[in-house]
Amino acid sequence: MDMLFKYTREPALELWLSQTHRVRDQFSDNFSGSFECRWQTGFGTPNPNNDTHYSIFCSLGDFNTNITDLLTDERFDALKFDPANGEVLFRYYSRIFLIASEILTDFQDMLLVFRHSDINVRGTKEENNTSRHELSPSSNPTGMQNIFDFINTVFKHKTRNIHSCNHHMKYYFEDSGDVMPTTATITVQNVTNILKGLKEGRITQPPENVVIPRLVQLLDLVIHGYQVIDQIFQADPTKFQAFCDIYAGKSASTRPTTPILDAPEKL
Repeated sequence: MDMLFKYTREPALELWLSQTHRVRDQFSDNFSGSFECRWQTGFGTPNPNNDTHYSIFCSLGDFNTNITDLLTDERFDALKFDPANGEVLFRYYSRIFLIASEILTDFQDMLLVFRHSDINVRGTKEENNTSRHELSPSSNPTGMQNIFDFINTVFKHKTRNIHSCNHHMKYYFEDSGDVMPTTATITVQNVTNILKGLKEGRITQPPENVVIPRLVQLLDLVIHGYQVIDQIFQADPTKFQAFCDIYAGKSASTRPTTPILDAPEKL
């Protein structure tokens, strides 16, 4: 199926903006109705007399705009999902998956800090698993862990993972609508077992293919993470305020801009 990448990118952008309540304004996002803005104002109308600012929410919103930046990039729209364009599209998907990985890690750590009301609490494996379970949809309880495993193995530069067996593997994309290969293939579901099998010698033939999940599948996980955190914040106003207080300060944009030192007088 010779589908153009444009028909994957455009619906993914529409989903991202609509479900995170962002509005694209030329080169940046407007957050006035976003989750981050709701959290910043305590789920209420902004109070112009309250100059307390919670750094984490605006910082998170600014960073997550990287996703919008990538999804508004039209340079690859005319590319078809065929082998000749596999590496180019794989690099594009890599950028989105790597950014999404950082966002999901932020969500994971936000839940950790929220539970303990302590920014310095240690993220143990057990604590991380608790957060990842909370962030996973009920219909896909291992979804968050699976996507982390896939990103860490396939998209990140791990010398003992994908780099150890990538002998010019072919890239297939679920977004193409084509039939995906079923043998000698790394997928979200089997990536951990295949790499473990290669390291332990149970699998002797390196995989020949990688199947990249659909963009909206990844975005659905990030959007679900937003919704989970939003619900958890609303369910416990006391702990939410304690969480906010950890990041309280005054916005630099509203601080008086007085110089630290007076300029020297001219002689």
